[in-house]
This record gives sequence, structure tokens and C-alpha cells, in this order.
Amino acid sequence: SNSRPAFRAVYGVVGQSLAVRAARRQGLPERVVARAEELLGREHGAMVLLLSKAEEEAGVLQDLTAEVRQLGEDLLAAQRRVVERQVDVAVGVGRLRRHALARTDEVFKRGWGAVDEANAAAVRREESIYKGM
Repeated sequence: SNSRPAFRAVYGVVGQSLAVRAARRQGLPERVVARAEELLGREHGAMVLLLSKAEEEAGVLQDLTAEVRQLGEDLLAAQRRVVERQVDVAVGVGRLRRHALARTDEVFKRGWGAVDEANAAAVRREESIYKGM
């Protein structure tokens, strides 16, 4: 075959060597390819399985990392909502407190007004009693 093999190196990524397969496709003599397979032996198969498992585990780890990151973002958003709600409650409590104080002042003013009127009426009664004597 005249087609040139196209290889791409990806640094930091461990993968399976396809050299034997590529050698066979490129027309290397079968005895050479067979000897290469013999030299690779069982360790090569075990290594390929380990690499496959490692890649699978790396994928799971990436998924879990993304999930943890998302959970962290969700937690921060929930904490912001709690703080916002606490601020709303504090503002509401402040309004209620001011309203209660204003109403209390009104009630005391009316109460003292009634006391003043009662005192004035008592003084007038006493004055009328003394005038009548």
C-alpha cells in the first residue's frame, strides 16, 4: 500500500500502540510482524488492559470533578439566596419595629392625654366643691 500512516502525538495522554497493526497495513513481512507480536507478548495485552482501565477511571474522575464543581456552584448560589433572604427578613423586622414604636408612642400620647383630661376634670370638680363651700 502507498498510503502513508498518519500518526498524531497527544502529550499527557497514554494510549495503546497501534504499531503492529500499522506495520501489517503497510505491508511489512508477516514474519517480522509475527515476531513483533511475539516479543510484545502477554505483557503488552495486560498493559493495554491497564491503559484502558486507567483511561476509563480518568473519565470517571473528570465526571466527578465536574459534578463536585457544579455542586460547589449550586451551594454558593444557595448561600447567596439565604443571605438575601436574611437581609429581607432583617429589613422587614426593622420596619415592624419602627411601626410598633410609632404605634406605642401614639398609644402613650393618647393614654397621657386621657390622664391629663382626667386630672383636669378632677381639679375642676375640686374647684367647684371649694367654690360651693
